[in-house]
Amino acid sequence: MPVMPKKTSLTKALMVIILVVRSTMGMATADLSPEDALRTFQASDTLDMDLTPHASKQKRYLRSATDVTTTSTGELRRLVSDLSGLKEFGNSLGKQAVAFPARLRQSVSAIYSKIMTRIRGKRWLWVKNNKIKKSFTDLKLEEGMKTSEHLKWKKIVEKTTPKANVPEVMFNFLVTELKDENLLAPLLAQAKEAATADDMVKSVYNYQISKWVHNDNYSPDLVFKILGLNKKTELDKLPSRPEFSMWAAFNTEKKSEEKAFEFLKGSHNRIINLNLMRTLAKIGEADANFKFAQDLLRFQLQYLKKNPKVMESSFKLFRLQGKGSKLTDLTTDPLGRLWVDYVYMRAQSKDGITDFGAVYSKLFNKVGHDAAVGVMEKMHKDGYFLQSLEKENPLKGKKDVAKELYEAMLKALGGKGNLAKTLAQAKSSPKFGYMIESVYSYQIAKWIEHKDTTGTVFNLLGLNTLKTFDELLARPEFSMWAAFITEKKSEEKAFEFLKGSHNRIINLNLMRTLAKIGEADANFKFAQDLLRFQLQYLKKNPKVMESSFKLFRLQGKGSKLTDLTTDQLGRLWVDYVYMRAQGEGGITDFREVYKRLKKRVGHDAAVAVMEKVHKDGYFLKALEKEKPIKGDKDFDSFLKDLREKMAKNSK
Repeated sequence: MPVMPKKTSLTKALMVIILVVRSTMGMATADLSPEDALRTFQASDTLDMDLTPHASKQKRYLRSATDVTTTSTGELRRLVSDLSGLKEFGNSLGKQAVAFPARLRQSVSAIYSKIMTRIRGKRWLWVKNNKIKKSFTDLKLEEGMKTSEHLKWKKIVEKTTPKANVPEVMFNFLVTELKDENLLAPLLAQAKEAATADDMVKSVYNYQISKWVHNDNYSPDLVFKILGLNKKTELDKLPSRPEFSMWAAFNTEKKSEEKAFEFLKGSHNRIINLNLMRTLAKIGEADANFKFAQDLLRFQLQYLKKNPKVMESSFKLFRLQGKGSKLTDLTTDPLGRLWVDYVYMRAQSKDGITDFGAVYSKLFNKVGHDAAVGVMEKMHKDGYFLQSLEKENPLKGKKDVAKELYEAMLKALGGKGNLAKTLAQAKSSPKFGYMIESVYSYQIAKWIEHKDTTGTVFNLLGLNTLKTFDELLARPEFSMWAAFITEKKSEEKAFEFLKGSHNRIINLNLMRTLAKIGEADANFKFAQDLLRFQLQYLKKNPKVMESSFKLFRLQGKGSKLTDLTTDQLGRLWVDYVYMRAQGEGGITDFREVYKRLKKRVGHDAAVAVMEKVHKDGYFLKALEKEKPIKGDKDFDSFLKDLREKMAKNSK
């Protein structure tokens, strides 16, 4: 039949193709699709072009590091030879294929394409690996990690590798070069800290950490050893090492900070090495290891709180110095501040409420009252030393501490008198802050609530023990007594107490000191009130033949004249003269004032004093506020008449 020869010819051709396919498949094991073959064929003539297969197919080329590195030069030559032969065969076959039916032509093309793709895939792997290795050697990267050429090598790798796989390929290649994966980590840590660290180092560094994190076999202690940190003897210098920073980054990403603390502490110890702890506490916020260091310290405090020991002194455990030796400044010493955080933690209830009385008692027993208050003021101002504790339960600016502190201080200081004097002295200290202010105010409120008298509080503050009255106002206890009197609005009773039941005036030295107090002084108003009640008492209780001028011990015409415009008691006496010259309607009789002044100091001094009062007003601000005398127009008329009269008399 006419068609039989054609069938026999086609069958033979197909048999040849099948044999070639089977032979080629034995050499090329990479399973590539036709679309990959096209890309690989186009890129096979140059190493500078992107030879990367489509991302979805890349695993077919890179199944393992072994796949990449097992193609020898000899094998490549055979592949190239086969490739040429197949190309020739394909061309001749293509010429004959025009006579083939369409279906058969499609089958032949598909088989041929698949063969070519697999062979080129194998060739691509060899070229890729050879290029990475050659560029690594050419750039002399084997000489160390601290070179600026890494970025060039990374760009070369990126030309032949999908972007997501670049760190992995570089990592695997470096491991192969070093012949030990554990040798790479310390080199990466040191290179990362170098000033020349580039993107290549950082990407491999991050890949190494990620690899540890996602492998449960890598524990904090194992990574610690891999990085060689277990061989370092100076633990206080450990956090400054680049390997420690890499260990910190690993633990932070793995969220294994507590396990890291337990490893550093050891199974038989209560705390981690103190030198290391102090260094961790010194790490500032600008340091990349700050959070990790703070986390380690927080787990240390939590461990001590959860595992208390009977009779254990945490103060001694931290090797801090107490009252019996040189005092550790707990507001500045890193371990001291850390210990204070622990004291506050121990004083917290399950609800997070802090017993400030318990805190004060603990601090008082170790460092005394002043240091205890100083520390608590620091905590109130800045909050916890460990920022994570402050975030969980804010202490900064905490209110409502007075009652607890008052009771604790009362017990610690041994009585109401000691507490009152201590509070008064602390209030005048430069270190005075909210803690003292709150207890100070609470104490005054308590006196008022219990209806303590003026004299009782005066004696409680120890003011009755002073030998002279002129030193009274310089005492901080007097300021507290003044605050109590002012709050209670019992200034008149305070005056009567100071005057005494058998005297006309309060002690003159005290009166002069009160008169000297300036407006900037916190006791100014209280002092002015005492003096006003003194003048009012004399006005209400006049004595026949009594000379108030002599009562104030002022010097008149018969001796050295007291300058009534500057002397404090002199000015106070002038205010009294004006008060005595006031009628029931509050109108001042300037003639009466002039008459009294002239009698004591003469015409010139009398006029000078009256002009001073007319210009500045009363010496006592309260009197000026009640009935202003400053700029009084009636005085202008009086002065004009007086001068005219004096002019007539002089003629």
